[in-house]
Amino acid sequence: MAEDLGVITPEVDALRKELGMPGMKVLQFGFSSKEAHNHLPHQFAAGTVAYTGTHDNDTTQAGGRRRAKPSTEPWRLTWGR
Repeated sequence: MAEDLGVITPEVDALRKELGMPGMKVLQFGFSSKEAHNHLPHQFAAGTVAYTGTHDNDTTQAGGRRRAKPSTEPWRLTWGR
């Protein structure tokens, strides 16, 4: 697996694919804003490895408790609710 978070050039992405290495997504990124749509499960390419968070994120449970009013838009787009 190759960490492909952050700014990834087309050349780096092509090399990752050429080597047959799956990329990764972080669910917390997908549900944090509308701009992070590529981290939503319905946007994952086949073979993608998904994590709930990284060592840089708070736990999913703690992050959810701190939000005064979490956005429901990414959830609705993903699961239609």
